Amino acid sequence: MLKSIFRPAEPVLMRKSLPSTSVPLRNPSPWKWSTIREALRWRGPFVLFQVILREMLRPLVYWHAYYIFETDLTRQPVPEPLADEKVDIRVYPGAVVPRKAKAEIISMGQLEPAEVDSRFNRGDMVVIAYAGGEPTGYEWLCFVDGVLELAFGVTWKVCLGEAIRYDKFVLPKRRGRRISTWLHSATVVCARDRGIMRTFSSISTVNTQSLSIAKHYRRIAAMKLTLVHVRGRTRTFRKAVGAPFESRFSLPAIEFTPQKFAPEPLERKEPNRL
Repeated sequence: MLKSIFRPAEPVLMRKSLPSTSVPLRNPSPWKWSTIREALRWRGPFVLFQVILREMLRPLVYWHAYYIFETDLTRQPVPEPLADEKVDIRVYPGAVVPRKAKAEIISMGQLEPAEVDSRFNRGDMVVIAYAGGEPTGYEWLCFVDGVLELAFGVTWKVCLGEAIRYDKFVLPKRRGRRISTWLHSATVVCARDRGIMRTFSSISTVNTQSLSIAKHYRRIAAMKLTLVHVRGRTRTFRKAVGAPFESRFSLPAIEFTPQKFAPEPLERKEPNRL
């Protein structure tokens, strides 16, 4: 019998603290055979070709394309999990969490200890899924405006009563069992219980597995956002379809800073005349 997400196991009530500067995530080489084999299994040959092409062009140009989804917690019901196996859910909100919880997140191999501390310090909440007695995945909730980066320095706008669901991760050996649907449902419940009215999330256009789950729930993207960065250029090309870019995102500060040029001296061609 599945454990209900409405009664998270061992919830820990914490207080919110100030945000802190994040550090880069662990980024294993995309050319490992295990990574390519996994991508081919879940994404298919066409999407895998797109991913490989993007990595090959990385020294010159790199791009991201996302579908942005909005969940209205005042109207939309909590989606039912689709996983058939027993999944336990534990919620850790706030800055002060058990060392065991931090160690479990770090043990999954995607986040550095400093990054985990940074997220908790700014008040982010995490939902951890356990299957077979071991931590198998997590999803985060951010409530702070202007600190959560999507890509290339572009950050989310978070208004009162809103939160961003981000960085959903499931261990590769547990993928294909729809454990992510448990994380999604539990995160929505946690946000609603905290008084959040709307949550937003992004799914990469090459993440076919997550997009298939969104399609199953009949979710329609509120926006499609494409970001392209060319080496040597400070400005990132962006294209938003479905909603204005500024309605949900902020530009990196460097793009707001105008370049200052010293005025060229005027050449005097004739002597001054009275």
